[in-house]
Amino acid sequence: MIQPTVTIDGSLLRRVLRLAPTRAFEATRAAFREIMLGFHARFTKERLSKAGGTGGRHRDPRPGLFARTGSLRRAFITRVTGSTMQTLVGEAGFIDPFAAKIATAHEKGATITPKRAQYLKVPLPGALTPAGVIKAAALSRAGTFIIKGVIMSKAGVPLFALKKSVRLPPRLGFVRFWREDQALDRLRRDILQRRLEAAIKRAG
Repeated sequence: MIQPTVTIDGSLLRRVLRLAPTRAFEATRAAFREIMLGFHARFTKERLSKAGGTGGRHRDPRPGLFARTGSLRRAFITRVTGSTMQTLVGEAGFIDPFAAKIATAHEKGATITPKRAQYLKVPLPGALTPAGVIKAAALSRAGTFIIKGVIMSKAGVPLFALKKSVRLPPRLGFVRFWREDQALDRLRRDILQRRLEAAIKRAG
């Protein structure tokens, strides 16, 4: 999980706190929730929802990860916690430990090596559906054979490449997505300011 930060107009916040401390907290918490929900929607759409096939002109050129089964998208959450201004925190990340491990590998890059077998089986287009999920039939070893480090189906279709290791490049862009989008940073400040100004009007 990361704890994103939002720039606050200190003079505006102090003014609201003087007028109505409870409303200041409620407005800030509501702003944090709006900001985190917006981030959740944009991040899952732009980084966890790539579509298309496994290669060529059908491959989605956008940065991020292909949806595949959608497990990473479902495991990604945003939340706001804290009951006072001092403890108010917005968090974003992957709550499932396995999803967090996979996401970290895609975020930072990683070298994958086999734990028990001698080789990794890297799926080739012949083993995948158009969405990039391994076909059930490809998992059956009946009638398969190996040629020059490639597992072939009995029909002669390449299914898996045998590799000693595979290098995953950093491609998720989770932290960078939050930090580098200046347009979104302005939007976050605008959301917070709008909420605080509304609290001032209600207090007045």
